[in-house]
Amino acid sequence: MLEAINFAISPLKQNNVLVYYNACKGHIGFYPTPEAIVHFKKELEKYSTSKGAIQFPINKPLPLELIKKLLKFRLNEDSKK
Repeated sequence: MLEAINFAISPLKQNNVLVYYNACKGHIGFYPTPEAIVHFKKELEKYSTSKGAIQFPINKPLPLELIKKLLKFRLNEDSKK
């Protein structure tokens, strides 16, 4: 897995981009693709989401187990391409 800076947000890449992330004034932006957000809809209910983005509050601990699940989901998708 590689990390790079791209358009002022950082991606994690394997074969393709897995997720993007960045720090904003009031939240951490996490961009795992629309498919991942739909797949984990129930677990993401307490966070602000849009079609392809999740906002994790900056003043609370990151949900590391959920982030791991999202990354594993994206790794699985990436391996099929």
